[in-house]
Amino acid sequence: MRPTHFLASCLTLSALLVAPAAAGEISASYTKSYGGSIASGYLSGGASAFSTSETYNSNGVPQHAYDVGADAHLVAGVKVFWVNAEAFRFETAGELSDDTGSTSGTQGDVHGLVRIGPWTVYNVQSDFDLTASKSFGPYSLFGGGLKAVWWLGPVPVTVKGDAGCGAQVSFQVNLNPLEHLARATPSARAWQYGSAKAYVSALGFSAGAWATLKLADTTLAYTLQADLEDGLSGWFSYQVAPISIYLKLYTKVNLWYWKETWYKFIYSWSASSSSGQKNLL
Repeated sequence: MRPTHFLASCLTLSALLVAPAAAGEISASYTKSYGGSIASGYLSGGASAFSTSETYNSNGVPQHAYDVGADAHLVAGVKVFWVNAEAFRFETAGELSDDTGSTSGTQGDVHGLVRIGPWTVYNVQSDFDLTASKSFGPYSLFGGGLKAVWWLGPVPVTVKGDAGCGAQVSFQVNLNPLEHLARATPSARAWQYGSAKAYVSALGFSAGAWATLKLADTTLAYTLQADLEDGLSGWFSYQVAPISIYLKLYTKVNLWYWKETWYKFIYSWSASSSSGQKNLL
């Protein structure tokens, strides 16, 4: 065989043994914000799935490496009296990898996390499977420590506010090395609410508040799959219950020589329920 023919044969063989990496990723996200400076909130959810596969030549022996995974999240935040706080965070992810050219074997990692306010209330790590259902809260996010002052008539009215959050979550993640498959079907529901009470310290005066601060009630459900043979698929559905924010104050004086009532409308905002489904593309 001529040297040029031999070289061409070697190049052809190398091209067959060192195949380019096959990769893919799909994702989708959802965001919503609402309300104003007195009371408001935001929601952010999303999911993704990915897979990579590569065949390579190691010391004359063809080897195969792959990596598949899926993840999902939901984050909610609130603002009361100009103070922001992250109310809820839900995360789950699973990743499966193997490399026949390595001695480490099949590696699996599954993670689930729930935070409410500054507290991590659930944090678990697993190798290949995670199945759990949990309920949390409600928790106070500000401990009743928020204050704002408005003048009504001749006196200042102090309004104390707070916000809280409760949650229900379900973690279902499975990594199957035999089928080179990562599958996740988690779900999360979180609801945020606020409260406000009015006080006045002037002698002979009283004050109060009409307050409805329903900041969010959101549910996300996910179905995600990363498979080397069947490819990537996934979607998540969302449902946001009606949101209502309303704050009105009053103060009155009830003295024998002076009887009067003052009202102050602070803020009002509402949204009807919404729902939908997003496919991962």
